[in-house]
Amino acid sequence: MESVNLPRERASEAAKLMRHLADFLQPGTILLSDLFRDPEKLFEAAEIIQKLQTIAQDLVSGGSTVKLVK
Repeated sequence: MESVNLPRERASEAAKLMRHLADFLQPGTILLSDLFRDPEKLFEAAEIIQKLQTIAQDLVSGGSTVKLVK
């Protein structure tokens, strides 16, 4: 059962990160997610930002170009 749950959890985490990335990439918006405005969720927000930064660094160092499609 664990072999099924682990990929599902990873996919869920990836989808969550992509939603947050989309928030950051929206021109002219101020972080819509309450997560980034709630002082009680500071550590959770920092964790997400750190993960997104790691992904961005990996993309840049690999010479990849990412194009978002709506």
